[in-house]
Amino acid sequence: MNPEAIAAMILQGCDTADRTIDAAMATAPGLVRAALDHVRVFGLPLPGPAKDLAYDLIMGAARRAAEILREAIDIIRILARSVGRPTLLRTAATQIQTDVVDAAETLGSSMSLNDLEATDSDAWDSPAAESYESAFSDQARNVDGISEVGRSLVRLLNDMAASIESFYGELQWAYFGLLISVGGLVVAIVTAAPTLGVGTIIGLIASVAGVIVSVASVVMAFTNSSSRNAGLAEELSSAPAIEWKTSAFAG
Repeated sequence: MNPEAIAAMILQGCDTADRTIDAAMATAPGLVRAALDHVRVFGLPLPGPAKDLAYDLIMGAARRAAEILREAIDIIRILARSVGRPTLLRTAATQIQTDVVDAAETLGSSMSLNDLEATDSDAWDSPAAESYESAFSDQARNVDGISEVGRSLVRLLNDMAASIESFYGELQWAYFGLLISVGGLVVAIVTAAPTLGVGTIIGLIASVAGVIVSVASVVMAFTNSSSRNAGLAEELSSAPAIEWKTSAFAG
């Protein structure tokens, strides 16, 4: 799957995850209350204070887990929208290769002294003929310089694209981890009854731990990708300009 498709999938999935959390938290109070109402200890219902305490603990954990999950969704959504589109970089690299590198190489290979009568002593017998030949060679080397700089640009753009593609792979795995964590929130709330809320709290802790690992992974991947591309951008900005030696006949 290409990065653009991964980004679209993640953005759609984040919207779905938001709605899932909203639905779970909307039904959680009623589910938890009903679950606690049916709990029996030695055949007796929970006392009111104990029931209220259990409810507060469960809902407090649920709200905190939902808050962390929503923050993680926002982070992943922002990254999916703003990291970049490697396809555009590769398209630019291809265009530079075709319109600059290949064109310069074609021009350079077609620059031949044999095609110029000015270097033929029969056509032009003058001391300037030697200077003209030297100037022509300088211009041919200048054209070769265009190809060298163009190839450097192509390499850097493709390297940037590869770095972003690698990051999107990491982002995809973090997104899958987030979905599992959201599912854990739902399951934890649903299983409140048979475990007297203990399973719920354990499930919520697992959800929070899972999403923290996912976010930490994607932040590290983003940092690594940003660092690589910053280095490539610095290399791009420090690349030597094309040195065009002025011909003795210019001006």
